[in-house]
Amino acid sequence: MKTRQFTLGSSGLAIMLIAALSLLSARATELISNGGFESGSTSWTANTLPGGASGSVGILQGAYPHAGSWYAYLGDATSTSANALGSVYQFITIPANATTITLSFYINIVTAETTVGPYDVMSVGLRTSSDVPIQTLRTFSEADKGANTPGSYSLVTIDMTSALAAYKGQTVILQFYVDTDPSKATIFRIDDVSVTATTSCNYSLSPTSANPGSGASSGSFTVTV
Repeated sequence: MKTRQFTLGSSGLAIMLIAALSLLSARATELISNGGFESGSTSWTANTLPGGASGSVGILQGAYPHAGSWYAYLGDATSTSANALGSVYQFITIPANATTITLSFYINIVTAETTVGPYDVMSVGLRTSSDVPIQTLRTFSEADKGANTPGSYSLVTIDMTSALAAYKGQTVILQFYVDTDPSKATIFRIDDVSVTATTSCNYSLSPTSANPGSGASSGSFTVTV
């Protein structure tokens, strides 16, 4: 807790101080480390699951990033890893005083599928630190291919506030999970992942001398944050 004293010359300045403190009471905090993958696999785990082809997922320095030179992929990166099964994930800690929590990332989907099953699926979800599912936030398939061009990314933004309401102050897993069929490969590229939490900061404002609001020409206020 910090205490500061301000001397103000009018009630108008007092109002300005209150307004400024109101704005400062909400702070945005980044919860993801190495969201652009430019430090390779630092802070991330890329895990091919049993039954999945070798190389089902990975983090690499390749030809098709959204920015920089690194990105994560899930699915068939080499035309030999169809039947992909795996995940890319990171543990994140949710601030106890979080008021909003927002996930954003860029996705590039390229597929050889000519019809929509869906046959190849990637989901974004939340799990507890002990790997119990919390909620699937969004699911993508070959139907979401867009331009179907390597390196053509789209921004995805997801409000996770409700999904994580019961997990404030806890560590959870943000997971990208892929499951594709054995033919007509699909790759899901992910880059520039961000989770921002807006946190509240409590403060109090109390007069310590003449109150400008009462007509005095000046006064002092103590601000406790």
